[in-house]
Amino acid sequence: MLAGLHAFLKPHGRLAAAVWGPPGTVQFAAPVPVIRAELQLPPPPAGIPGPFALADAGQLVELVAAAGFTDVETGIVTAIYQTDSPELATRWLRDVAPPISTLVDGRPPEVQERVWAKVTEAWAPYITADGRVRLENQAVWVTGTR
Repeated sequence: MLAGLHAFLKPHGRLAAAVWGPPGTVQFAAPVPVIRAELQLPPPPAGIPGPFALADAGQLVELVAAAGFTDVETGIVTAIYQTDSPELATRWLRDVAPPISTLVDGRPPEVQERVWAKVTEAWAPYITADGRVRLENQAVWVTGTR
């Protein structure tokens, strides 16, 4: 895919991309283990693509360079997501993270309700003094030139 992007760009064209950092640095994904436990889902097989597959900045640089890009640079940025309550954080997660919601969708309504209630409880470590949920999420950025 990166080689295709490289071929698509005009000479001296720039690639800029961002991917999620390691799982422990992406707080909005914190409820995923709760969901997996509630639904008794096995862990995903090792080595399959996923939202954290490119979290290692060094590996990301190697992939971009191997696709033919030069002047490859990388860095870390933090995205802060904040909602007014744990319930709104759960609603937000359901709306913006289809891979997470898909784990719960299609289950009986009582199971869905139980799981989403557990997710709402899982935001507890991220609740601020004013009752909001504040999530810090690390992303790895990369740039390169064709």
